[in-house]
Amino acid sequence: MTLYIMPGENVSNSALPVKNLVAISIGLPVYNGGSTLRASLESLLDQTFSNFEIILSDNCSTDQTQAICEEFARKDKRITYIRQTVNIGAFSNFTFVLGRAKSEYFMWAAHDDFWKPSFIEKNLSLLRQFPDAVSAISKVLFTDGTISNATNSLMGNKRDRLACFIQTPSDNSRFYGIHRTLVVQDASVSQNWNFWAGDWTLVLELIARGNFLEVEEILMERTVAPFGRYYQNLHGTFFDKYFPMLRYSKSVLNVPGTRSLRVVRFLAKQNLVHHLNMAKMFGWCTARIASSGFLVVPTRILGKMLSD
Repeated sequence: MTLYIMPGENVSNSALPVKNLVAISIGLPVYNGGSTLRASLESLLDQTFSNFEIILSDNCSTDQTQAICEEFARKDKRITYIRQTVNIGAFSNFTFVLGRAKSEYFMWAAHDDFWKPSFIEKNLSLLRQFPDAVSAISKVLFTDGTISNATNSLMGNKRDRLACFIQTPSDNSRFYGIHRTLVVQDASVSQNWNFWAGDWTLVLELIARGNFLEVEEILMERTVAPFGRYYQNLHGTFFDKYFPMLRYSKSVLNVPGTRSLRVVRFLAKQNLVHHLNMAKMFGWCTARIASSGFLVVPTRILGKMLSD
């Protein structure tokens, strides 16, 4: 089935096919993903756990994405294809598919990632065993051969879970785990996460609500993004561009149980590191000053203060 969404149109779940019996909704937002989308969809349709729906939201693609989506929607009734008539932006497309989810469980799928056949079955089985857990993710392999260090279980008291995540959000593969739908929808609307590291903010909100589990097998492969792609796509105010971690840092400190000197030091270090990365990429004066030797000693002293 193909739906076309007009600008500003608010489509409720009632406008979509009723599939109340499916266990999990898979939201796949895509824009010009034609080179990898077919393989991604095939790996999802090849899952050993088959009781799911796929919500495809095409963000007004200009390549072969539309043709691929329509082809798959015709041949598999579990797929609902929605084409936006204007590009609503990546963030809105991610929240759009989440808002369409009607099942007990939900996962996001990227058009350039791939899943082993047992990904859903094993993650869902583990999550169902622990009512106090909100999400589960398997170990993740990247296309460059590295293994994600951001899938480890986060269990125990809330403060310890949050502190562990804040210090090692890394590539944030947890974002692509299987979540309890009502929990992730509530976390999504609790605050705006449409900013740099907003996906970290969403996962932080999830971790504040319950335990995060790990299936200790590599069942997912993520594509490595080109270096600098996210920096180049930054937009917003002066501070959003020059210090992209500021809004994330504010979100962290607004979550009860996160405020400590250790967390503040770590956030300050993150802000400095990301600013210097951007400065090097765009040739800002702060990068030239930092690499000139003039600030070598002060930088080392500041780095030690932030890490102690």
